[in-house]
Amino acid sequence: MNKKQVLIDETLYYEKLDNGLEVYLHPKNGFVDFHATLQVQIGGNALSYQYGNEFFNLPAGTAHFLEHVYFENDGVNLSDEFSQYNADINASTSREVTKYYFSAQENFDMILNRFLEHFSSVCISEKTIEKERNIIEKEILMYDDNLYTQVNERLLKQMYKDERIWVDIAGTVKNVGEIDKLILDRTVNHFYQPNNMILVLTGPFDPETIMNLIKHSPFNTMKSNQYSPQINHLQDGKSKRHIYEINEKQNVNYLMVGVKLDLSIFEHLEVSQKRLVIIMFFEYFFSESSENYKQLKEDNLINYMYGTHIKIMDDYAYFSISSESNKPKVLKNRLIDMFKHLGLIEKKIFIASIRSRVGHFIGYFDSAYSINYSLTDFIKKRIDISSYINNVENISMKDVELTKKSIQMNEIYSVIYARN
Repeated sequence: MNKKQVLIDETLYYEKLDNGLEVYLHPKNGFVDFHATLQVQIGGNALSYQYGNEFFNLPAGTAHFLEHVYFENDGVNLSDEFSQYNADINASTSREVTKYYFSAQENFDMILNRFLEHFSSVCISEKTIEKERNIIEKEILMYDDNLYTQVNERLLKQMYKDERIWVDIAGTVKNVGEIDKLILDRTVNHFYQPNNMILVLTGPFDPETIMNLIKHSPFNTMKSNQYSPQINHLQDGKSKRHIYEINEKQNVNYLMVGVKLDLSIFEHLEVSQKRLVIIMFFEYFFSESSENYKQLKEDNLINYMYGTHIKIMDDYAYFSISSESNKPKVLKNRLIDMFKHLGLIEKKIFIASIRSRVGHFIGYFDSAYSINYSLTDFIKKRIDISSYINNVENISMKDVELTKKSIQMNEIYSVIYARN
């Protein structure tokens, strides 16, 4: 096993098995709980992809559907089985990945072995598919009337023609109806392979013992297919950048403004640095402690529903602001004007932000849950955790202010849903 010294008293063990599975172990002596995450590189953006020399299309929501059915194998439900040992197991699907994770305070070796055994061979029955289809359809209908979701999806549709960036992770009721056993089995064959998975374990275990357990589990006998699926996003947006629509059934006016960022500006930076300079920049100018926020609040243009969002992927990134407003058009114009006249960052606030980032990182290691969650997230984003602090401390104010250059006025979009 390879060892990485993350902090003075924090060691991360890593090994890539012969079948391609990447394993990360972080032992925490003195802790009482264990956490495990199996991350599969498939998410809501897997609508079309290349596998070898062939191209495939999937109904929206396929990855999420798989997450629902994958706990059952030949009529045995893994959640029910784990509950007998006071172990909690769950799963989640994002736009990029699907995660299966559990926590326990005892019988960890046995539970981990059962976890790996389950994921080494899953048979999805027609009965399970139909049961979960009904559950997912109800989930989708619950969120159909959410105003934020509607405006956000409409904004992203204007910013990006590529539906893999904005389509709902669960898909639509129509999409869910199109997903059958043939599609699910093929998707498992393409994506649920060891060389497309990452296993992250945290807790009071001996790393050599746990690695030996993994190598002797049925999971290690799985063979990976020759190819890994490839997904690349298209960057083009629509020519109409500003939308204003009236819906008299609404009780409020809602505005969302989005800015597409030019990532080529940051090519000289390491992955974690690129992410942090963008986040620090927009936090400085548009967080609820910023001068811009205070001004918008004083002018009664926003209310408590104000929020910001930053999305940074390998090949695209955007920043968005949303709020209810009695004067949505005025607010939109004010925000665009703010983007045109962004000033300089105060040095003392920049220094405090750097220190805060380092402090947050060290704080992750105070609990097994936060360690496991953070490690999995860092790995997904291809951030080198062992050099993270050094990379953060080497960020300059000039690096952060580069974000200003990544903002082009012709890449600002807005959507207003008004009540009248």
